[in-house]
Amino acid sequence: MMEKKLSDLLGQAMPIQPPPQQQGGGAQEPATEQDPSEEAVSKLTPVQSRLVRTATEMITDPAKIEDAMFQHSIFCQTYLPYKNPGDDQTLWVQRQGNASLAIQTIQLENPHTSEWVRIGLPYGTRARLILAYVNTQAVKAQSQVVDVEGHLSKFIDKLGLQRTG
Repeated sequence: MMEKKLSDLLGQAMPIQPPPQQQGGGAQEPATEQDPSEEAVSKLTPVQSRLVRTATEMITDPAKIEDAMFQHSIFCQTYLPYKNPGDDQTLWVQRQGNASLAIQTIQLENPHTSEWVRIGLPYGTRARLILAYVNTQAVKAQSQVVDVEGHLSKFIDKLGLQRTG
């Protein structure tokens, strides 16, 4: 299936054209030859280039099950906010068919000031990556309890994020 889509894309970017026909039987000037793949790549949009690069990587370097990440089916049907819903938003509810997700903010005591602080809702790419990582660890360990103290720090380092809390 991926090969067909890739070939369709490459066919659009690199259309097959018949050779030019000579007119009037006279001699034709030699055409300057350009590598068709270079010409095709220059015609691709950034999204198409990324698709071709990703498809090529998938074909040349197949993934292993150890590299797989897992997501719970509820999170495949619902989602976390993609941008900050705001400090006044204390409940995030998503419904898709029979699946629903509700996330509520909590308050925690700041250990340095002893004041109670409301923790906001998780949002954005980083929150979804961390959630996928935690789900993956649960599947790999076959456990409902995931110890993220050491492992999550390594993951956050891989993402290039600061571990400042």
